[in-house]
Amino acid sequence: TYNSELTPRELSFASSNFADHAWSDIAVVPFGHGDGGGGPTAEMLDRARLLGDVAGLPRLELHGPSEFFGDLAAELERPGTPEWTGELDFEMHRGTLTSQAATKVGNRRCEQLLREVELWAATLGDARYSEELDLLWKRVLTQQFHDVLPGSSIAWVHHDAEAEHAAVLERGSQIRSELLERLPGGSVVANAATHARRELVVGHAAAPGGGPCQQLDEALHATLVEVPGLGTAPLVGLEPVAEVHADQRAISNGIVEARFDPGGALGSFRDCRNDREVVPAGSRCAALQIGADHPVEYDAWDIEQWTAPGSVDLPDAAEAEVTHRGPLLGAVSFTRRVGRSEVVQTYSLAADSARLDIRLDIDWHEDEKYLSIDFPLEVRAEAAACEIQFGKVDRPTHGNTSWDAAKFEVCAHRWVDMSEPSFGVAVLNDGRYGHSVQGGGIRVSLLRSPSYPDPGADRGRHRVTISLFPHGPGLAEVVNQAEALNLPLSTRVAPEPPGAGGAVPTPAAPVIEVSDRRVSVSAVKLADDGSGDLVVRLWEAVGDHVSPTVTAATALAAAHRCNLLEEPSERQELLDTNAVALELRPFELVTLRLRPAGSPRARC
Repeated sequence: TYNSELTPRELSFASSNFADHAWSDIAVVPFGHGDGGGGPTAEMLDRARLLGDVAGLPRLELHGPSEFFGDLAAELERPGTPEWTGELDFEMHRGTLTSQAATKVGNRRCEQLLREVELWAATLGDARYSEELDLLWKRVLTQQFHDVLPGSSIAWVHHDAEAEHAAVLERGSQIRSELLERLPGGSVVANAATHARRELVVGHAAAPGGGPCQQLDEALHATLVEVPGLGTAPLVGLEPVAEVHADQRAISNGIVEARFDPGGALGSFRDCRNDREVVPAGSRCAALQIGADHPVEYDAWDIEQWTAPGSVDLPDAAEAEVTHRGPLLGAVSFTRRVGRSEVVQTYSLAADSARLDIRLDIDWHEDEKYLSIDFPLEVRAEAAACEIQFGKVDRPTHGNTSWDAAKFEVCAHRWVDMSEPSFGVAVLNDGRYGHSVQGGGIRVSLLRSPSYPDPGADRGRHRVTISLFPHGPGLAEVVNQAEALNLPLSTRVAPEPPGAGGAVPTPAAPVIEVSDRRVSVSAVKLADDGSGDLVVRLWEAVGDHVSPTVTAATALAAAHRCNLLEEPSERQELLDTNAVALELRPFELVTLRLRPAGSPRARC
């Protein structure tokens, strides 16, 4: 019962509507005025006492959640208790995966930035920002209230959320810059992602360490670099294996080749390494589509099954504009106009990369319209892997049953993948959550424009990047590419010290290194208790049994597993004074607490 007032009618209904009488005789009834309405009243509490043991009504007891779940856990031990494996799909409110895109993007940007700030503070052992980081995290978490982050609040709420996100991003960026300035090693490029990357970094100056560089405009330069995970490397340009070539019809780099149809969609996208075509014959891949969006009810909350199939392609672009021709970066843009709106779709491909980035700059002024980007794929898969927090869920690519058909719009975080045993294609994003995987491909929901409860929802300017990434067997590189897309490289340019003679200083070793690319790190931070201990949170990301080694940059006095509150439990044996060997089950989440040698004894 939602927003129960504990009336006899509500209690009677709760009992008769309870579907699990066969194995349980307890249920929870949250009560009070919800949705910010003030919670329980004195009258409701009096009613709870008066109706505690009344004939014809279920017995009523006031308890906290710990007692309820403790009793429920005991009941689950009974023989014959039914068990469910897989996702419990709520077949409503799918539109909340897309509504109020700016709020969702702001949340993701804040989470990623604060994670990065914590990493560089831990690298330097600098606890000066700990209290401020705690406050910044709380400001972000406040905006994750169940009607804010889903996009189902009134306009003022979302204006406030966007302002809060902007303030956190501004201050977080300032702290990051201050920390990067103090990292050793001269001019460096910093990588906050878990594993090593070889990719382009864009900055306001050419790499001081020399090497190839491409000038993008009057201010920006692109440099190909290689950086260890969770660490830094000298800002020195590398020679690409092959140069990028771009013109109005195609863009290629020797690894993949994208060819555009006359309207600006992909007519072909070929993985040259695996000799595979990604786009089915006669299909238009990365086509932008628009459709009417009129839910039966719950405007900002719902999206109907017929909305996406009823969408049509946006008008063809008038012409292609080649904005970068190589040798390190190629980019081709197409501009489309529909109604009162404009979309600039820019395909970009970097040297030595198999990832085709599709940046969308959208000026959106449509009412009750749905905008998506469609990727038909030449891949046969009965299920698509969709990233969720600390793992993935496989969703059907068909509608065989009513349960399957109801998954016409599903949630995914940074990536969705469709794979055969030896080849697959992933669609990555840096700020979208609604996806469809039925019908032979992957569709990403970009924008909605509901009229209630915020009549101006989603109108305005948006920028999002959707990427197409073909790959060989396994999902490890999909996870790593998605992490890289969401954690751009940072640079710190320092003047060359007198007498250096062009020598490149050596940066510090990464504070933490993880040996297995199937393992991802979600946090590297100083312990909240001020002890100087290092907290590392990591998880197995693809659904496999793995045996990673976690290596610290300095010697350790002790290592423990701990809970999410950083309270230590199981002690871990140290290898070579600074490393820990782990055994992780599929999707297992582990938090380690590492005490550096020579530090005061902490709680662990």
